[in-house]
Amino acid sequence: MSGMEHSHPGQRSPGRPPQSPGGPSGKKRATAESHLSPYLLPQEAASLVQQALGSSKVCPNLGLQLHRYIPSAVLQLSPDSDSKASPAARQQWLQALAQGYQPDQALATGAYQRWQAFTRALNALHFEAEIDWRMVVGLGGNSVLETDLTLHRNYSLPIVPGSALKGLTRNYAAQEDWEVTIPDEQGQPRQRKKAEADLNRLFGTLDQAGSVIFFDAMPLKGEARLELDVMTPHYPDYYQGGKPPSNDQQPVPITFLTVAKTTFAFAIAPRTPTPGDRADTALALALLKQALADYGIGGKTSAGYGYFHQVTNMPPPNGADPADPQEEKGEGLEEARAKARELAALTPEQLQRKGGQELLGALAQMPSPAAQRLLAREIEKIHRQKGVDLQKKSALFNYIKQLLQ
Repeated sequence: MSGMEHSHPGQRSPGRPPQSPGGPSGKKRATAESHLSPYLLPQEAASLVQQALGSSKVCPNLGLQLHRYIPSAVLQLSPDSDSKASPAARQQWLQALAQGYQPDQALATGAYQRWQAFTRALNALHFEAEIDWRMVVGLGGNSVLETDLTLHRNYSLPIVPGSALKGLTRNYAAQEDWEVTIPDEQGQPRQRKKAEADLNRLFGTLDQAGSVIFFDAMPLKGEARLELDVMTPHYPDYYQGGKPPSNDQQPVPITFLTVAKTTFAFAIAPRTPTPGDRADTALALALLKQALADYGIGGKTSAGYGYFHQVTNMPPPNGADPADPQEEKGEGLEEARAKARELAALTPEQLQRKGGQELLGALAQMPSPAAQRLLAREIEKIHRQKGVDLQKKSALFNYIKQLLQ
């Protein structure tokens, strides 16, 4: 048709100037950006979260922050598909989380005490180990951040899942030519070698459960420390777009959270109270200690992450005698340990009902001062771990203080 210009979809008609950033489309974009919620939540919920987490406030539940309350800027979301936020927003947000991380202390301590009570009720063996540097378990977990950190589902404390500990221990036991020293049924040291171990019985098969139970490792007393780290994939177009790797691609740093210099408590229990399962528990515990020191656990172990060293010579609480009970000499030490194991198997309610006079009688029956001190330490420790106030049993509490001065 003469005298008329035809325009196709997506094409600007000749003679018509392009829309300026301040034109209609620019105004719409500016309006949309001004109404973009700081959190991907309904407006009312986003406003409440913003009030709760504003003014340098920190949510004590880290899991909610990492999986529910992620700012829009961190996710690089914008109404304009051609505009993305800087990775610095993610780094600043995670840095603030790491520096301000402080879980509810009463909740964390209570969770740790319940873990101790539960595992000891099942006659578990325990040890404590500290991270050499950093640890990240669950780095490749399902998260919108594309990096994750394994946390307790309810308490949001960093944990090491029991399934991961079991897999690590089995892998170490199957691949290494190991030899460990563990106590036998009489408490005497005995050498165990790989050739003597039945790994299928110890760890189980598809048809039968193993003879030992691995529990999640918990931060000691619920206390953990977080640090920020960064990794930089040098070929982002190769990983995301399928292009061949080449040195002209622009690397983008990715920040993520790690657990650093934190002491964890580990526990393994026999599946049944039989002597065979108890012996397997001691063996699994020794193998786990070596695996944590030699193999490490979690992601990036090749970069030095996830290695542990066992905590030794820890000062006892409440001014107790720092001498190692195992090194004391005297009669009745095995009797004292047997009595301590009986007390450790009680629930907190059962221990609460056990009167101070009965425990005073047990201390008085020990045949040597060394046995009395050993049992006194264990009584104090068991009450503390199970959350039972020993001071309410005043006569027993004062007597233990005298013994351990």
